[in-house]
Amino acid sequence: SSGINAEYGGINNIMAKWCDSPLYERREKRGLLNLEDRATTLETRYNIIRTDGAKIMEIVRTNLELFKATEDSDHWRNYLDYIDDMILDGFFNAVQCSL
Repeated sequence: SSGINAEYGGINNIMAKWCDSPLYERREKRGLLNLEDRATTLETRYNIIRTDGAKIMEIVRTNLELFKATEDSDHWRNYLDYIDDMILDGFFNAVQCSL
């Protein structure tokens, strides 16, 4: 159980990095958003999220083994729903920090 709880914390820690900085920042405190490098900035952030997604998938696979669950069980589906909600919250927070 402690390994599973650590994995939940690991997923939250992974997604917390998505809010370390907004997607686009202002050059000056009250200036316009710096959009000159927006394609590069967006691709970099996308690559980070894609890499983190692979890490999250590995945690989920590990938990499938720890739970000794089958992929078609109701308990496993409930777990995946919970993880999906966590990830949606992570995306929401990432977007919110960029507003």
